[in-house]
Amino acid sequence: MKARIEIDILYVISVLGGDKCAVERLLDVFVQNHADDAYELSNLLRNKNMEEALRKIHSLKGIAGHLGSVKLKMIADQIEMDMKNEFLVSEIKLVELQEILSATVESAQNYLISK
Repeated sequence: MKARIEIDILYVISVLGGDKCAVERLLDVFVQNHADDAYELSNLLRNKNMEEALRKIHSLKGIAGHLGSVKLKMIADQIEMDMKNEFLVSEIKLVELQEILSATVESAQNYLISK
């Protein structure tokens, strides 16, 4: 089965002025620094470390925007809003975040492997 495309590579290339080396660096940083964010966020929420959890989801939302990953940005934004409004983040949203994040990481890895 072919992986779902979760990163808009043409958007990233455009935003980075056509610098394909910068695109590869951004994707590498994303994979290295954010691949475990959903798991880490769940732990932070479980331990009621809301300040660190907010930083993590806000950072993930930002990188999702830079990657043109609409789905990842949307779910991160929903979770961030729930947290800011002091709502309980549902397990369904956390599972959705994990699934979308995994697909986005896979998309980044596939691009990096193809280069």
